[in-house]
Amino acid sequence: MNNRLIYISVLILWGCEIFEEKTTLLPGDYYIEDGWQAFTSQKYDEAESYFMIAIETNEEGSIYHFESSVGLGWTHLYKAFYLNEINPDELVKSSGNHLNTAISILVSHDISPDINSEMNLYAGLTYQHSYWAKQIAANGIYWETENVALSDTIRYLYQASINYSKEISTDFIFQYDSTFTYNNITLIIIENYILIGDIDNAVSQLIEYEEFSNFKCSETINTSSIIACLCEATNNGTCPFQQE
Repeated sequence: MNNRLIYISVLILWGCEIFEEKTTLLPGDYYIEDGWQAFTSQKYDEAESYFMIAIETNEEGSIYHFESSVGLGWTHLYKAFYLNEINPDELVKSSGNHLNTAISILVSHDISPDINSEMNLYAGLTYQHSYWAKQIAANGIYWETENVALSDTIRYLYQASINYSKEISTDFIFQYDSTFTYNNITLIIIENYILIGDIDNAVSQLIEYEEFSNFKCSETINTSSIIACLCEATNNGTCPFQQE
């Protein structure tokens, strides 16, 4: 009888320990990895949940807080693009909030993210600032044919996008979407320069673009043809708006 009671007690104790192990939260990097896995599968709501758990269960300002903020920033960007969101006060704005949190952690806390994480941050900020500027312009009264009346906010966002892009390595490939590379960053920056009226820098950037020599306009590019050339660059060499 005593042996049987001991056996039952051991089972109960062992069972409790198993239950406790199963309900104990995992380290932050597990949730971050699961978040990126969901992201690459275009399960953006699931990705958001994992990144939020990583933020809520780890110390503020920690490397996990940094990594998950970057993840949330990209998740909201891609979700906004997937949903074709046009409201400037929703996902793209939220993306910026998370990416700004990440860069604040990077500059004010003693963390050492790997180079890929830093590049993901700066690429995300470059993309988000440009994307958000377009949303605000499309929903406001600022958009003029010659961009004379661009608001200070919109101009600031385009310029900030340009500035963040300078921190990105020219061999950048977004590890969670290999179709998003430094070439995409270059095209974003060229468009930014055009939209703030800095045509000379737009031309210079396009000339340095990796695929530029393959375009029809490569021999005649100037400040007058820059928009047509950008159209070619963003449409694999054939602008759908050009007349034969």
